[in-house]
Amino acid sequence: MRASYIWGNLNPLFGLGVQEHEFDQENDCWKFSHGARVIKTKSCIELPSPPKPQGIQISVIIIDWNRPLNVVKSSIESVLKQDFPPENFEVILVDDASELSPKPVCLDILREYPNHNFRAYLLERTRCWGCMHAYNVGLKRAAGWIVMTLQSEAVLDDDPERDLNDSYPRQPVLEGVWRHHNAMDRLGLIPRRLDMLGENKYCGWPYFPHDHGLSVRKSYAQDVRGYPEHSVGDPAIDYISNLTSQFGIKFAEDLNMQVIHRDCMVPQNLADLAYKIRSTVPGAPPSLSGYLSANRPDWPGGHWGELTENEENNSLGVKNHD
Repeated sequence: MRASYIWGNLNPLFGLGVQEHEFDQENDCWKFSHGARVIKTKSCIELPSPPKPQGIQISVIIIDWNRPLNVVKSSIESVLKQDFPPENFEVILVDDASELSPKPVCLDILREYPNHNFRAYLLERTRCWGCMHAYNVGLKRAAGWIVMTLQSEAVLDDDPERDLNDSYPRQPVLEGVWRHHNAMDRLGLIPRRLDMLGENKYCGWPYFPHDHGLSVRKSYAQDVRGYPEHSVGDPAIDYISNLTSQFGIKFAEDLNMQVIHRDCMVPQNLADLAYKIRSTVPGAPPSLSGYLSANRPDWPGGHWGELTENEENNSLGVKNHD
């Protein structure tokens, strides 16, 4: 049995402070200020040993936008080096039109990990503010029945020697995800998030929920059409709330599984840029405050997770998973 429970506040929205929320005891859910709600899970989940898997079970979708190439590569490798059979999971990198393409990193990965399932989609332009469209490209094409989302400045952490002054031993993330989702159908599983403050310095992320390492069954993610691509507010929270409201997904945090968010490894100018509206998006307001106060803009690209023919043709490592 592995401890899994829900706690905390809503993720700070673009540095504007933590939004107020409350727990609705009558309906057994967290309520947020913009009407979203998230159902809490039971305090623990039984984890029986599932039968040996066949074929791809887990699709890990890594989103990249303007991260240093060494950071992107270490993120991919943190997944590929997981203690889980390589034939049973895949890694999908989706680059959201970075100025510096990660294509050289992708080619290195394909050469260095020939026995793993890795593919990459390199978008020619971004379709919306943030990387929600890029997430959906991966969600729409995932081969596994479990999908996990990760950002390229984050790594999956299984280091049992990491001194965090707590009693939670590190557990292999993909193995834990596999066991959790076999034990419970309507589950949104979230690893504990650590923010990396510097070398050997970490800070626990005190807010819940967050979408770093979030995993759900693919059928539910696809049925809600993934992350809202044109949401005004916090698309990640809207995605999580949509899963709760439509399918009764219950969200849990497993403290034995960790993801490390490494903002300290991203140059400050790129980190700042990540919180601004990208001028390449047609119809986007010129500033963050304008974005938050605007009505939903009529941006092009109504079909979720679509790729152009050229983007499909330029994908890397794509195999037939049927």
